[in-house]
Amino acid sequence: MSAVTRPRAGETQRRGPDSHGLRRLLVRAGLGLAVALVLLGVVEGVARLVLGSPPPPPTIRRYHDFFDPLLEIRDGLVCPVFQGKDAIAPFALHKRPGRPRVLFVGGSSVRSGSGLGPESEFPALVERALRDRGVDVEVLNFGRAGFDTGDIRLLLERARPLEPDVVVCYAGHNDIGNLTFHERYGNVRSALAARVRIALQQTRTFLLLERALVRPSRAFGLRTVARPADFPRVEPGRIRMGESLFRRNLDRIARDVLESQAGLVLATVIADEVGCAPSAPSCPDLIPPGSGALVDGVWRLDLDPPGLTLEAVRAGLARDPDCADLLYLEGRLLGPGDPKGVEAFRQARDRDPVPIRATPGILEAIRDVARERGATLVDLDALARREGGGIPPQGWFTDQMHLSPLGHRRVAEALVDPVAQALPPGERRGGIDAAGPR
Repeated sequence: MSAVTRPRAGETQRRGPDSHGLRRLLVRAGLGLAVALVLLGVVEGVARLVLGSPPPPPTIRRYHDFFDPLLEIRDGLVCPVFQGKDAIAPFALHKRPGRPRVLFVGGSSVRSGSGLGPESEFPALVERALRDRGVDVEVLNFGRAGFDTGDIRLLLERARPLEPDVVVCYAGHNDIGNLTFHERYGNVRSALAARVRIALQQTRTFLLLERALVRPSRAFGLRTVARPADFPRVEPGRIRMGESLFRRNLDRIARDVLESQAGLVLATVIADEVGCAPSAPSCPDLIPPGSGALVDGVWRLDLDPPGLTLEAVRAGLARDPDCADLLYLEGRLLGPGDPKGVEAFRQARDRDPVPIRATPGILEAIRDVARERGATLVDLDALARREGGGIPPQGWFTDQMHLSPLGHRRVAEALVDPVAQALPPGERRGGIDAAGPR
């Protein structure tokens, strides 16, 4: 029988883990992390104090499926649960007698996309303007980030018990943008990476670091020329399919709303064409060296690299007249005050290989449905182009399609009279009855 060897005194303690040392290490790591978080918090606070809150990042996911609840009714109050954290306050299911109800529907351009409170968005501004005229209305902002006309159609079906007197629809970007997001973020890895980036973009610190570190002159791998394969393009056939589906959905929305005896206002959507380059590269081999690059998954065009001249851009356009990047660069070099520059910006938007803004087909569908169904049309696209000298004013936007405070005010001013005219005749005030037909 073998002898049992007993460990010497202190041997187990020497060979085992040093619990006290590990505890000290964890405490130091925790303190270091806490100090780092405090410092980051101070930097973020100072940045927000000086520069304001960061602009809201773009939304890349949809928020419900067919079976998700959109509205919940509790004790006679309606809760718009489909809006999530951006939900407006609960409101009474039944309208107050003598107070018409106006329902605004659309995507993030209507609610939350600009980073403003609901009181500063154009639906609330329309309500305020009507009340100033003596028209006591109840405006409900039913916009939701990511909603396209398919979502809006379902929402309006479930909102029938609310009995709106007027429905205002501002939609079209997401019917194209959702096609793009499906192509680009259709797998778990890309969707997860995009969500992490969206979380970081909600801090000024990240945006400042990105701007400071990612420069064309830096050669540390932070900025790389994009490959077309990095941006799965939306095929023209799918864009045409999206436009066709938009038209059918909008026509169904118009038919259902007008058959309910409610007024309907359809507005063409607007977008920035000057401040925002195409969403993806279209001819990276033709653009002047250094003028385009992929920065953390975002395609950027630079106007400062050496060798970027109007002659060089037009030489590339001679080889590929449909290159959105070259058209955009031509517009920037000519400027929005030049009619040729205006046309170059428009063509650059229309030829974006990965579009997230409404296409000309979407705008024409809105105009056609309004005319064919007898709805009130507010052609905001035409209005913006008149005010901007042929191109929507850049100051109306915070990004490619979300409205700035000025943009919300201008849209509200354009909608006030049409909404007033669409109200039931007995609900109009202040000479509004004398205005034109619905």
